[in-house]
Amino acid sequence: MAVSSELRGAGLGTRFLIRLAAALATVFLIGVTTGGVGRASAEPVNCKIGAFINSLSDIDTAAGTFVSDFWLWSVCPNEDAEPLKTMEYVNGIDPKLALDSKIERGKQWWSTLKVGGKFRLDFPLENYPFDHQTLKIDLEEGVVDTRELQYAADSASSRVDPDVKLKNWDVTSFRIVAADETHPTTYGDPSLTGGDSTYAHATIEIGLERRSSLADFTKSTFVVFIAATLSLVSLLIIDGRIGLLGAMLFTVVLSFVSLDRVLGPHGSPYLLDKIHLAALAVIMAAGGWGVRSLRAVSLGADKAVIHRQDLRAAYILFGTYVLVNVILVVLAIRG
Repeated sequence: MAVSSELRGAGLGTRFLIRLAAALATVFLIGVTTGGVGRASAEPVNCKIGAFINSLSDIDTAAGTFVSDFWLWSVCPNEDAEPLKTMEYVNGIDPKLALDSKIERGKQWWSTLKVGGKFRLDFPLENYPFDHQTLKIDLEEGVVDTRELQYAADSASSRVDPDVKLKNWDVTSFRIVAADETHPTTYGDPSLTGGDSTYAHATIEIGLERRSSLADFTKSTFVVFIAATLSLVSLLIIDGRIGLLGAMLFTVVLSFVSLDRVLGPHGSPYLLDKIHLAALAVIMAAGGWGVRSLRAVSLGADKAVIHRQDLRAAYILFGTYVLVNVILVVLAIRG
């Protein structure tokens, strides 16, 4: 009996050790197979992102594109993080990448990349040609979300090369901004339970001021101003008045239609649209007044009286037209 009790005790100890070993093995396997959960709960890697703009060219406000070459870099605390290799150029049109490198600097990893190509941008042209533009290059992490990788802007080292020269523009400002971007989808990520996901995002912003504002304005409005003025001159003549007004109306309409070549297709009226509409209004008003004067003369009214009335109407319309255009231009410059 004593021996049997000892064997039974040994058997219980063995079974306990076997169960303990099985439990430890299960915990180990779960830890291995669910390593992603551990990574998601850990602190995200924070990498500095910076840029140096080498060149800007082919700024096409009507087509909504521009071309830029620039150096891009990242500084990360560990070797595994490679944001430049997983980065998406959100508004890029097939950008070319070259000269990528990765070097350890102390306890950090410094990566660089040369980027060049065309980028899309919706240029606001409501105040053209007195507009200011901001070129934007949007960069975003394309693989892991902000639970694993985040950007910080390297503002101190990022800038535009002072040698960058543009034909019709002056560079007025530069900054790089890091701000996370949230998308209304999880992209099927099973570890996300909500309806959206957030990724590291950075934007390079280059402020521009149009250098040729006055020259562009003159070229775009010279014909319109002449047409509006001649339509008022028609009030001072009798013969050929209607023909002159018709020719000026056709001229302004033709110039109006051609604006899409300069501004691109657009819906709401821009500054140049408003100036053309003001000219059309003056021509229509002059035409209406001219018909009234011709009818009065045909009914026997004194021509000298009608002429003085026409002259007064021409002055009033001209003053109103000039005032409207001054207001439109001042608002555009301030805007």
